[in-house]
Amino acid sequence: MILSNPLKRAFFLGMRYLFSAFLFLFTLTVGIFLRKSRNFLQITCKYFQAGSITGEPRQILKSVNFSDICKSSYLRIVEPIYKDGNILLLELAIINALVELYNPQRIFEIGTFDGRTTLNIAFSSSKESKIFTLDLPEKKLSETKYHLLDGEDVFVRKSVPGERFISKSVEEFPEKRKITQLYGDSASYNYKPYLDSIDFVFIDGSHSYEYVFNDTNIALKLLKKGRGIIVWHDYGVFASVTKALNKIQKNNPHFELLRIEKTSLVYLKLG
Repeated sequence: MILSNPLKRAFFLGMRYLFSAFLFLFTLTVGIFLRKSRNFLQITCKYFQAGSITGEPRQILKSVNFSDICKSSYLRIVEPIYKDGNILLLELAIINALVELYNPQRIFEIGTFDGRTTLNIAFSSSKESKIFTLDLPEKKLSETKYHLLDGEDVFVRKSVPGERFISKSVEEFPEKRKITQLYGDSASYNYKPYLDSIDFVFIDGSHSYEYVFNDTNIALKLLKKGRGIIVWHDYGVFASVTKALNKIQKNNPHFELLRIEKTSLVYLKLG
């Protein structure tokens, strides 16, 4: 018997439905004793944004496609080689595009890590731009445990702050002249020289709930006349970051924090 295309699609859809129903039944019975099945249930809840069921915060921020923010026809990056702890290439390209779009003259980054994002911001900004990037001094670096939104825990070992641009000569990367490395804890650092003078803030420091709140309050004070761009990283990845940004939006209904689709970036434009 030869099935027509519509019947053929319906037949295979029915087969997939029955097979999926069997797999779910197995997962909810015998399979519940298997770690892989429990992880699958966690992923299923995450897919349907069932944060109240899993006990994890939901991603409630309004999402936006990057093309709705920036009409750039091409995206550029430097330092494409990835290492654990770096932001994704797409996220890096989007940050570069935002810097090119808004042309900030003074940029503040909370959380240098290895300096990959810093290099890209320097590359994408104007010749007159100044980039200030803050991280703990090397002697205070330690391994930190973070709780992911999917229920797993990860350990992140901080990199030597700015090692990617420290290792480059000015001849090799002239944009290095724009970068000033600052050292200190973002919760206690003296920001006085930079208050009310920054156009663009990127927050990717400690991912604890308290630090995200503190870094955000600092970012608002850094912005010149309260106007500019703030970008956060790791929304929808770390439970603490997700919970903090949800709360910040709730506490500030006049803000419009936007989650950029297919990334963990959150974007806020003020003024």
